[in-house]
Formats: sequence, C-alpha cells, structure tokens
Amino acid sequence: MEAFYILTEAMYQSLWQGIWVYVVLKLTLVTFQKLPSACRYNLLYFGQTLIFCLFCYNILSMADQMGQASEVTHGSVSPARAVAAPIANLSIRAAILSQAPLIGILYLLGLIIQSGLLIAGFVRIRTLSKEQETLPLIWYKKVNDWKTSLGIKGNITLVAGKRAGVFTAGFLKPIIYLPITFFNDLTTEQAEAILLHELAHIKRHDYLLNLIQKAIEVVMFFNPVSWVLGAEIRKEREFCCDDLVLRYTADPEIYARALFILEQTRAE
Repeated sequence: MEAFYILTEAMYQSLWQGIWVYVVLKLTLVTFQKLPSACRYNLLYFGQTLIFCLFCYNILSMADQMGQASEVTHGSVSPARAVAAPIANLSIRAAILSQAPLIGILYLLGLIIQSGLLIAGFVRIRTLSKEQETLPLIWYKKVNDWKTSLGIKGNITLVAGKRAGVFTAGFLKPIIYLPITFFNDLTTEQAEAILLHELAHIKRHDYLLNLIQKAIEVVMFFNPVSWVLGAEIRKEREFCCDDLVLRYTADPEIYARALFILEQTRAE
C-alpha cells in the first residue's frame, strides 16, 4: 500500500514537473529559433532525461518522508496517512492519492505492456539484421571510405533484405539495413546520400541514445510530456543527420528526391 502511495505521489508530481520543463524548453526554442538542429536535439533530450530524473527523485524523496513519518508515529499511524495529512485539503490531489492502489496496479500493467512492446521491436530488428543478400562490392568500399572521412571507428556491416525501408541498428557492431531493391530504385548519387544519412546516425551513436530514450519512455509512459518530447527528439535527430548529408552532397535536390522515392517504396 505504501509503495503504491509513493508511486502515485511521484507520478502526480511528475505531471506538473513535466509541464514546467516543457514550457521552459519551448520558450527557449522559440526565443532562439536559429539554433542548429544539434543544439535543439540536445536541449530536448536533456529535457526528457530531466523529467525522468525528477520522477526518480520524487520516489526517493517520498520514500524518505515515509521513513521519517514512520519513526515519528512509531507505528500508531500509517506513514502514508502521516505524510498525506498536510495535503488533505487539496481535493484533486487527495482524490488521486485515495486511488493509489488502483493507480499503482495500472502503472505496473502499463509498464509490463510497454516493456513487452520494446522487447518485441528489438527482437524484430535483430531478426531483420540476420537477413543477408549479396550487395555490389563497390558499396562496401564506399562505406569504408566514408567511415574514415567521418571518423567512425569499428566495422560496419551492410545487410540487405526484403523489408522496405532503410535503418541502422547496433552500437558496438552497427549494421545498415537496406531493401534488396535499394540500388535499383535509386541512382548512384541518391544511394550515396541515403547511406551517408545512416552513417551519420552511427557517428552520432543514435542507436544507443534512442535505446536509452525508449527505456525512459517506457518508465514515463504515464506522462504525456515525455511522449511529446520523444516525438520532437526523433524529428530533430533526423534533421541532424540531414545536415551532415547536405554538407557532403553537392546538390540537395538529389537527397530530397532519394527520400521521396524511399517513402514511395515503403508505402507500396
């Protein structure tokens, strides 16, 4: 019961904390609209991480308060009631805390479901990464050359399969997944631009950062601000990689056309 009270109180505080963090972030981004994508990404990622850290702090703080209340009351009054007494007149908060057992159970169920979805997605990516189709050797050489130019260490594996879409997976041993029709649908220049985009993800360690972000979103699934920030982080992450591609691509229209073709292929 006390654990559910701690959890419910921490969630309640997290909702307000999330709103304040989001307001400060949006004001900062609106005030400095010309910030590069990398700075916007870092600010948003910091904001989501801060909300998660505050939630953890709320839990530890409430647990400490209950421990102190238990010592003061010597068991004559439950710690949860002792801590809740000063806020009993706050009707909304009191109504929420009165449902702490139910809210705690729902949170745990949601946590299990969200964790299952995350694991299922990870397994699906691992399954796709094991597909192997023959690719022209020249592209392995191009990737190695770009890897050196971008300062990327370690080996990068190209994987081709039947699934539409291009993605990067793995941190220690990254792979770039390509559909088997990739080089048929795109010109050489367009294919190079797309591969550069995926190499940018590897250079920025986006797979690891995205994995941490998803873990935070699993824990913070009850907080809408976390989901909003998560969507904005993913958008800015792609913009960061686009910026790198445009620095290496002579004609931006080539890259734009390649993205359009890939979207068409994915939709079919």
